[in-house]
Amino acid sequence: MGGTRRCSPPNQPDATSEDIAHFKSASEGNEGFTEEAELAWISHLKTSWPKVYGHIPDAELHAVLRYTGDDFDKVNTALRNHDPDPKWGGYARTVNAALAKLPKYKKTVVRGCDLPEAIDQQWQKGAHVSDPGFTSTSAASDTPVAFRKQHEIYIESKTGAYVEDLSYYGHHKLDPKKAKYPPDLHSGRESEVLFPSNTRFRVAHREKMEVHEWDKSKTWDEDPPKLVKVVRDVIYLVEE
Repeated sequence: MGGTRRCSPPNQPDATSEDIAHFKSASEGNEGFTEEAELAWISHLKTSWPKVYGHIPDAELHAVLRYTGDDFDKVNTALRNHDPDPKWGGYARTVNAALAKLPKYKKTVVRGCDLPEAIDQQWQKGAHVSDPGFTSTSAASDTPVAFRKQHEIYIESKTGAYVEDLSYYGHHKLDPKKAKYPPDLHSGRESEVLFPSNTRFRVAHREKMEVHEWDKSKTWDEDPPKLVKVVRDVIYLVEE
């Protein structure tokens, strides 16, 4: 987390032992990293920035870390499909408990995604929308190259939590001795801001935008690389 690290109020309720047990039963971990390494990284964060992380239970931070890795897709799929298995609700509540305690990013954030057609039709100007799952965004002026999709969504954030230090997609965090930005991740750095599940937004505006991008079907070995026109749907949301 670049710049000044601010502490969120520590008087937010903790996840219950039952919810934490549900999180642990639902999570399958992240390929290539042991639980020992994950917990060591959490310990490093707490020691390095106690005002930011010191008041948050390890299990809650662990749930955020796991969610941003290999778990995010299955957790969001379960929440969006209203899966009745209690482990998913417990997982979500454990993550939400941590997000409530983490510093808030109160600026514009951006998200690249491919909205399903039915959702796209609902997200018209003036509509009030929400996602049963979590909403992952980037604290960047434009969508990071690795995350560009058909829809570019800009959000005026109020409660989005800056989770870059806990995110698998930003930089190497499980071993403090290793380089912060490994070559294979640097270009896709996300600077992740995560919104709690069921956060409500209002569609303030939407438009079509024509942009030029490098042809993704070609490689940089070709001479010269080609720019192609791409029309994207740009949506502006205000958090309620």
